[in-house]
Amino acid sequence: MENSLPQPIDIVDSNNDRLFERAYDIFISEMLDRSNRPTLFGKFIFIDERLTVKNKEASFWHVASIGSDDTKYDMFPCENHIAEKYCVFQCQYNDEQNYLKSENSIPCIFRAHKVNWIRIIIELANNNRRNVHLRIWKRWVKTRRGREKRLFIRYVDRPTDYVLIFSIVYNHDKTDIAMYKFITAYPVVLKSFKFEFNKDYEQYGHK
Repeated sequence: MENSLPQPIDIVDSNNDRLFERAYDIFISEMLDRSNRPTLFGKFIFIDERLTVKNKEASFWHVASIGSDDTKYDMFPCENHIAEKYCVFQCQYNDEQNYLKSENSIPCIFRAHKVNWIRIIIELANNNRRNVHLRIWKRWVKTRRGREKRLFIRYVDRPTDYVLIFSIVYNHDKTDIAMYKFITAYPVVLKSFKFEFNKDYEQYGHK
């Protein structure tokens, strides 16, 4: 179906590095490469291109890792998924193999193997904001730098649930959007997050 997402990257064994490299290649070609990067609603998408751990951009690790705070829940995000079997990190922040401690994160193959969905969801939103599987809304959020307005694009086709988040950057006189700054993208797994996003969409999604 034209509104469906493709299969994510195959997780075939416990060689996590190989999967991250495959995910990274896709992220480069579909998002980081400016000559091939999509626009969003006719606006430029800014992506953080700072090189960080393992000589990979910070933006890649935002979609291929899980924050240390997100590991406090009793349930693995990849519960009952093949990633749980093959992940070498098991959401253990202090594991000696965790090379993302400096970023307060843990490499996550469950998130990484879905990076090929990001561009597709952007294209679905560009083609039809009223796509039956999309929930799109904007709202103000508090950040370390203050308040900023963010755009949420959530794809829901159960059991698939995946969200893209952008910061909205306005022009100098605040009369128009200058660009969208890509923040992150990840599968929505926990019930509390689903409920929060449902509530936000009901409050902000029809404005």
